[in-house]
Amino acid sequence: MSFELLAFAESFVFGDLPADEFCDTYICRWRLERDTDVILQDAPVLSGCLSSMFCVVDMCSPDADRLEYEFDSERLRTEVVKLIEAYRRGEY
Repeated sequence: MSFELLAFAESFVFGDLPADEFCDTYICRWRLERDTDVILQDAPVLSGCLSSMFCVVDMCSPDADRLEYEFDSERLRTEVVKLIEAYRRGEY
């Protein structure tokens, strides 16, 4: 995975993108990187963080009729922040 994908997630955290746009684009970009082997040799920790983020993004549903386990936009933002902070602290 790439630092560009991490920067994209940070742009969502800073409010540059609405949740639905972020989710759709993140999933597409993550899959593209996975399928083209865009994995940094020296950053397997980053790949783990971004893969966990994929799971979180996949659990988001901005619709009011979301299921109980699905995240709304604010919960998504909170979970993405947690993952980025854990990565930055070296906890991943």
